[in-house]
Amino acid sequence: MKFSGKKCLQKKKTETSSASKTGKKENIPEEERQGVGEFVFNENVSYKGGWILNEETMQKVKHGEGVYKDGLNVYEGEFEQDVVNGKGKMIWSNGCSYEGNFVKGKMEGFGVYTFPDKITKYEGEWVNNRMHGKGRYTSPDGIVWIGYFYNGKGEQLEREIN
Repeated sequence: MKFSGKKCLQKKKTETSSASKTGKKENIPEEERQGVGEFVFNENVSYKGGWILNEETMQKVKHGEGVYKDGLNVYEGEFEQDVVNGKGKMIWSNGCSYEGNFVKGKMEGFGVYTFPDKITKYEGEWVNNRMHGKGRYTSPDGIVWIGYFYNGKGEQLEREIN
């Protein structure tokens, strides 16, 4: 998984199971099929959390709850077969963050995206890493706009009255 822009999709190679050294997939002990651990890929990239053995590649992959760090980018949440999937929070090195639902590595469903100024944010529905559906946008000056967003853009939004 590599964090760049708003995407968190590229996988990193993980530790290989000892069963792959023998070339035998059968009779793999349960403790080698799943577990919790810490993996350090290099001085800037690490993962701490649940893992499962991918029996096709015979590599341990991120699965379940975990924290993945790539430089100053941090994701904390759910993984499924080495892919961000489920509830989680992503914080990018530029100060942006997203907390909400991910599907197959993409922001999907309800989530809150906060910009570096910590004032500007979008709360609402996401499809394929884009604001899409009913949402609420707070502009840098604190004005709140509500309405429907399509493919990353809000049109005919109405100002929220407090």
